[in-house]
Amino acid sequence: MPKTVLFIDDEIEFTGVLVQMFGPRGYTALEANSGADALDILSKTPVDLVTLDINMPGMNGIEVAAQMNKRFPKVKIVVVSGFGGEYDDELETVKVDAHVPKPLNIAALLKKVSELLGS
Repeated sequence: MPKTVLFIDDEIEFTGVLVQMFGPRGYTALEANSGADALDILSKTPVDLVTLDINMPGMNGIEVAAQMNKRFPKVKIVVVSGFGGEYDDELETVKVDAHVPKPLNIAALLKKVSELLGS
């Protein structure tokens, strides 16, 4: 059964590219362009892993991760963000499984997702 990955980022083009890259590699690839949309998808669809941007309008990635930790604790979280150490203190308050920096190296993200999902 294919693993489901949800890409959460306010940059629509970015999530679209990720869906196009992961779908042909055997993943069920979904996208959300806000934290609220992501939590809605998670409440309706079984997801194995999310990639999560930190700097988003409305609910930021740390708030999304905190909600996921409470409501969907088995879903793995990979932070994909270009904000280096700016959010380190806040990130320590939530459980995340990995961090992949922007600008994104797609090969590095594919490898990390594969490692975390055992696929």
